[in-house]
Amino acid sequence: MGKRGLSTVVTTLIIIVLVLVAAGMVWVVIRNLLSSGSDEISIERFAIDLEITSVEKGGTFLYVKVKRNVGEGDLVAIKFILSDDKNSEVVEKSTDINELETRTFRIGQEDCDFVNISNVTKVSIAPVFELRSGKTSLGDIVISQNIKEVEGGDRKS
Repeated sequence: MGKRGLSTVVTTLIIIVLVLVAAGMVWVVIRNLLSSGSDEISIERFAIDLEITSVEKGGTFLYVKVKRNVGEGDLVAIKFILSDDKNSEVVEKSTDINELETRTFRIGQEDCDFVNISNVTKVSIAPVFELRSGKTSLGDIVISQNIKEVEGGDRKS
C-alpha cells in the first residue's frame, strides 16, 4: 500500500494539455506560412495586361508607346528592360495608366547607367502593381523586338 503514482485522470489531463500546446505551435507555424505566401498570389498579376504598340529611337531618346488592355488592378509603375547586344538595364517609370489607355514614355540617356540608348536593340516591359498589403509586385514581362528609327532627336509626345 505504500506505492505512490499519478492517477489516470491526472495523467490523461496532462496528455491532453500537451497535445493542445503542440497543436497550437503547429498552427502558428502553418498560419505564418500561409499568410506570407498569400501576398504573392494576386489576381492583378494576371489581370493587368500591357502591350508595347511601338518603340521609336530618336537621338538620345527612346519613345515607348504602351497600351493597357482591359483588366483590373492598381498599376503604379512600369519597368522598362533595355537591351543592347552586351548589356541590359532596368528603368522604372511611375504611371497611372487606366484601362484601355495608351501612353508614350520617353526614356533618355540620363535614365541609363550601362546601356547606350543609341545601341538599344530590344525593349521589354513589366508592370509593377500594388498588392492589398501595400507592397508592390512585378507582373509578367512583355517583349518588343522592332525599334523604329525616327529622324530628329527630340519629338513631342
